Amino acid sequence: MKSYIPSARFLGMAGLLIACVALPVQAENTLYIQPYLQNVTQTGITIQWWTDQSEPSSQVEYGRDFERVVPASDKWISVIGKDGKFLHRAVLSGLEPETGYPYRVRSGALVSPEYTFRTAARRSSGFHVAVFGDGRTDNDDVIGRHRSITRLAWAQQPDLALHGGDFVYSGDQLHWDRFWRRIATASDPDDPGLPFASQIPYYLVVGNHEIYRRDSSLELGYDAGNLTSTMARFRAYVDHPPN
Repeated sequence: MKSYIPSARFLGMAGLLIACVALPVQAENTLYIQPYLQNVTQTGITIQWWTDQSEPSSQVEYGRDFERVVPASDKWISVIGKDGKFLHRAVLSGLEPETGYPYRVRSGALVSPEYTFRTAARRSSGFHVAVFGDGRTDNDDVIGRHRSITRLAWAQQPDLALHGGDFVYSGDQLHWDRFWRRIATASDPDDPGLPFASQIPYYLVVGNHEIYRRDSSLELGYDAGNLTSTMARFRAYVDHPPN
């Protein structure tokens, strides 16, 4: 994050409640979670996506004609979904600062729609940040509001986004699925979210709701959430800078 300067214009929640814009219709879904952007720098970025099955021949293709190819991991994560899911992560390097690149991802025969990422600004340039808080995934009404705020932020085309915690109702897998597939990316074939995190680097900060987990009494509590359950999911979903 050292590439950013403190003159950024922050978009608070109140500032986002102003107007809606139409987003492009999502193409036919092929991946369990469409690609999303993490850990952007002036010369690099991390791209992650998820599939139901192992796809060792996974890669990111980017550039004007998608001529550049970077291989991706194919790692089974046991705590994601009922029977686990496969995480694909590619780290791109050698990029130009504050430059846009078309990209898509491929896992075997599965190919994503085409998206665009932009590298971080130079120290001498300004940049825009969208800041979210307490979006949650409790039910369809809450998801609708969370998605509306995301749509408003999308209209401002920020250079990166930060969510200050409580972006899910609990750390149970159901709510992670709701966030990633129905809000942050356009992945759910029945109720797709927005291609927000597919084009804007999205940094997530742990809140108490990310740690919560339902126990046998169906009540939320901290005891059931721990480093091998709720926090293991969080760590698999993000690729934050080490600082």
